[in-house]
Amino acid sequence: MKVLSKKSYFLAIVSLCFFHFTLFSQKNNYLPNQVDSLYNYLDNTTEYQINHLDKSFFSKKKDIYKKRLKNLKEQIEDSTFLFNPKITSRLNQVLNNIYKANPKLKQYHFYFFIDTSVYPNAASFGDGTFIVNIGLFDFLNSDDELAFILCHEIAHFLNDDFNSQLNRYISKLYSKETKTRIKEIKRQQYGQTNAGLQLLKEINYDLYSYSKKKEVHADLIGFELFHNTQYNPNASITTLEKLGKLEELVFNDSISLKSAFDTTNYHFKSYWIEEEDKLFDSEEEIDDYELDKDSLRSHPHAKERIKELLAKYKIDTLNNRLDKRTIVNLQSLSKPSIVRILIDKKKYDYLLYYLLRNSPPDYETLSLALELIYNSKRNHSIGKSVGRDTPFSNEKYLKQIRLFIHNTDLRDIKNILKNYTLQYKDKITDKTFNRINNYFKP
Repeated sequence: MKVLSKKSYFLAIVSLCFFHFTLFSQKNNYLPNQVDSLYNYLDNTTEYQINHLDKSFFSKKKDIYKKRLKNLKEQIEDSTFLFNPKITSRLNQVLNNIYKANPKLKQYHFYFFIDTSVYPNAASFGDGTFIVNIGLFDFLNSDDELAFILCHEIAHFLNDDFNSQLNRYISKLYSKETKTRIKEIKRQQYGQTNAGLQLLKEINYDLYSYSKKKEVHADLIGFELFHNTQYNPNASITTLEKLGKLEELVFNDSISLKSAFDTTNYHFKSYWIEEEDKLFDSEEEIDDYELDKDSLRSHPHAKERIKELLAKYKIDTLNNRLDKRTIVNLQSLSKPSIVRILIDKKKYDYLLYYLLRNSPPDYETLSLALELIYNSKRNHSIGKSVGRDTPFSNEKYLKQIRLFIHNTDLRDIKNILKNYTLQYKDKITDKTFNRINNYFKP
């Protein structure tokens, strides 16, 4: 392998950065155009909520609201949200249909953030602000399903579920019973930690049981909003069915690394996706994925929710009115943004998965992904961009990608990249082909 001089290496890195900029350059969509106006809106909504809190444990609840506001502003400044006008406009089209069918909603001033997370999720902050993860658009099949989820989250606001949950949490945490338990735990000579964890587990279980009831109620109220629209009522059922199968649906599209990277002049090696022998056995489940705490995965018992919905409303599951699957327009806008987000956040395992799940793949961007992996390995920073596999995760194909990235060495990636661009020369730009081949000239 040719060792590049410092000057050559610098020029190569500059070339790669320039390519990244030219391919994905666009207006910074991670910051709002009118940040002062947005902050003013958030300040006002928070102040309104604080002024309408009941007096029990007022200072505790006020502190939670203030901390949440601070955290939200930090997330905005830390590029957690996407402010893409085209995606926002398409989302607003669905929202406007909901508002028109439910005129009473016009009295509220809702604001929907689009989170950069690729996990399918939506949540209500309880003050008229909501989040919709960009990964949700890929998870759904129609505007009908998106509309039901939006109605469900709006129902959480109408039901005042956040404040209800907050009141229950604060009352439970600072109750006389809990204070007595804490004093008893402190007097224990042994086992204080385990006793404290058990107490927190009991509090969380109580909140989880309460949350289950709130989810069912939000389904019912949300369906009333949803049924007023022209969207297909059956989407409420199909969405909840997907929710019940979420573990199987997320990051489990079938992909083949061998088909993608087995080239005429450099064949795929089976050991690249083989698991190494474990040095230690672990009895503790390791959560190696950064799941959102409000992820749809945590929502309880989809079958029970469907049963409750069908028991109250006569939903014709054969009714397919307005099932035009227009969400494909939103997906066509969100897909390039998802790719850019994964590149910017250096999530190369998710990036490869996302690119390979499409057929045919985007050969140009796959070449860039391999380049980024090569340079990350060269700089010994790949561990920050790609998580380690564990035997406890269910995402089979994402696991294979992680094994592939970790099991290949620098020379492997170089040969894969060179031969990949050679084999698909007619499907990538001459500029990309020439840059890569010049970079690796012997």
